[in-house]
Amino acid sequence: MQGWQNQAPYVPQPAQRGGNKRSSTCVHSRFIRRTLIIGRNYLVAIDYSFDPEHALVHLQACDPTLGRIIDRVGPFTLEPAVQGFDALVDAIVSQQISVKASIAILRRLTEHVGSLTPTALLAHTPESLREAGLSNQKARYILDLAGKVHRGLLDLALLSQLDDEAIIEQLVQVKGIGRWTAEMYLIFALLRPDVLPVDDLGIRQAVQRAYRLDELPKGPRIRDIAEPWQPYRSVGSWYLWRSLALPGEFFVS
Repeated sequence: MQGWQNQAPYVPQPAQRGGNKRSSTCVHSRFIRRTLIIGRNYLVAIDYSFDPEHALVHLQACDPTLGRIIDRVGPFTLEPAVQGFDALVDAIVSQQISVKASIAILRRLTEHVGSLTPTALLAHTPESLREAGLSNQKARYILDLAGKVHRGLLDLALLSQLDDEAIIEQLVQVKGIGRWTAEMYLIFALLRPDVLPVDDLGIRQAVQRAYRLDELPKGPRIRDIAEPWQPYRSVGSWYLWRSLALPGEFFVS
């Protein structure tokens, strides 16, 4: 998890006993809560289509292994990242570089173009954007994104109203945005509750560690393990990422 989708590390703490109790059946209680999240350039409506407390009860009841991780890590503290155009620019910039480097490049890019809007970016050539520290490839990716948004081929205001697969289908039309980046946007920007990024290396490593697998698992194996987590696979994924900070002895006890 890098760049815009990187949350501040959660410090593992022993779970408080006597709180949520596990039930003997999977729970699918849901509620809808709407709010407006203000990004730097866009106002985007976010649907919180799940209750985190119900999600934890469901996950603990359906998967004892994940339940132990939840008990150890503690509360679910995922908060929305910036949404919209800014987030997608950030996602492209942060690919395959450190968080520190991506923050520095984004700052220089903003200073160079004035503001991270499609119109401001489209006033520049790839060569001009490279002066902010972007590679030629990333500069072209960002201009492709800006062009699609500017021409209305990618409507970010309507994007959050689509279902998960439809959003992914829209986003991967942009050069430089693949399924993994689209899934990170769904989880960390739109707070969609049931996304399972099976190609994420951290998820694969966490599953191997938690479920004591001999080999690094691939997509089908991870989907099988996470099938009972539905409709809260994003929450389960968040706990898997956090489990990477747990000591090795936790998984052999």
